[in-house]
Amino acid sequence: MTERTEIEIPYRHVCIYWIDAKSSTDWKPLEEAEQLDVAYCVSTGFILKKSDIAISLAQDFSFNEDHTEIEDIGNIIVIPVACIVYELEMTKLIP
Repeated sequence: MTERTEIEIPYRHVCIYWIDAKSSTDWKPLEEAEQLDVAYCVSTGFILKKSDIAISLAQDFSFNEDHTEIEDIGNIIVIPVACIVYELEMTKLIP
């Protein structure tokens, strides 16, 4: 087992609730089609970038061999700000 090393992540950890488009490509009766709604989503991650247009979140980081710097970032999502319902700050987990 490797020694546990806690590495400071220099990004805010958040939970974003947002609305996304939902589509259907199959034929539906008119009454059923009128009942279709948007998708209500939740995404968690670290804010990489935030602008007036979009917010970029990353969920995963990998580190260099001596565990001192972020090397790669994975599972990235870019969400349009206009689609965000609200944002919650995540608290640090206590081991």
